[in-house]
Amino acid sequence: MDIVLDYADAALLDKVYSNFAIPRDNIWRQLVSLLTIVNIGGFLLYIIPASLSYHFLFDKRHLNHPLILKDQVRKEIKYALGSIPYMSLPTTAVFMFEVRGYSKLYDNVHQFRLGWIAVAFQIVTFILFTDCFIYWIHRGLHHKLIYKYIHKDHHKYVCVLSCSRPHCIE
Repeated sequence: MDIVLDYADAALLDKVYSNFAIPRDNIWRQLVSLLTIVNIGGFLLYIIPASLSYHFLFDKRHLNHPLILKDQVRKEIKYALGSIPYMSLPTTAVFMFEVRGYSKLYDNVHQFRLGWIAVAFQIVTFILFTDCFIYWIHRGLHHKLIYKYIHKDHHKYVCVLSCSRPHCIE
């Protein structure tokens, strides 16, 4: 994320912050910038694939099902977009650690002895780990003490990218 922040600083943010004379390495500037970038990215990451999915893949005949709520699609989009600012908070915290130098991330593949083999291994293990982890978290959210308070809305909506509209606590 430090590369994205550097690009955003050069392209736009330096001009925005020039009136306030806040240096690039100021923690508050970085926090506000990252929150902005993550929220805009989150909105785009939802709107673009959801729109394409809805217009090109989704079978609109499902909207005639008796369990479909009035204004179902609009409610789903509102629910998803309302969750993004909450989900951006932990994401921004992780990015802040990375930008401030508290990570083992690297910018060059050749920093590893095994190069692209190490990258391929990391990608595969990341996908396997997160897929397994998300499955067990989702399964845990079906517990009777949690389901109706946090997770029920996730299953109430059935149209547009249900995986990308969790409750803000999820």
